[in-house]
Amino acid sequence: YLVHRVPQLIEASRKTDTSITLAIIDLDHFKRINDLYGHPVGDRALKHFVVVLRNELSQDEPLMRVGGEEFVLTMPRSMGPAWERLEALRKRVAESPFPLDENVTVGREHKETCQITFSAGLASCPVDALDMSNLLRRADQRLIKAKQSGRNRVVARE
Repeated sequence: YLVHRVPQLIEASRKTDTSITLAIIDLDHFKRINDLYGHPVGDRALKHFVVVLRNELSQDEPLMRVGGEEFVLTMPRSMGPAWERLEALRKRVAESPFPLDENVTVGREHKETCQITFSAGLASCPVDALDMSNLLRRADQRLIKAKQSGRNRVVARE
């Protein structure tokens, strides 16, 4: 989908003089979940994240897993509304505790849930770039800034 359909969406937005915004989303401290609770719990955490987002996303907002705990989301809107949309999604994910298995303990403390958060970088066509490669590059730069700025945030500008 990312390789074939997203470039078509970008081209269609250019032809119709509309905007499309691409987000790169990365789960925060995901390695810690795998290290503390094990890979099967990490896999369930990824599924939980996707379910929470998919319950909020519309048909014209495809979410694609591009590797590990990294996802790409496209939104047919300009940067401002896209930032507001992703910020609302970020809050929704953070407010949706991930239920751990009932047997998970950390040290002597029994834990029932774990908070999942994400950081994201946004890039918009036509303002930031006119093709997928440059949109991804710009969104990735902003994702790095979100991570460096403390995580659990959405960055739309350098």
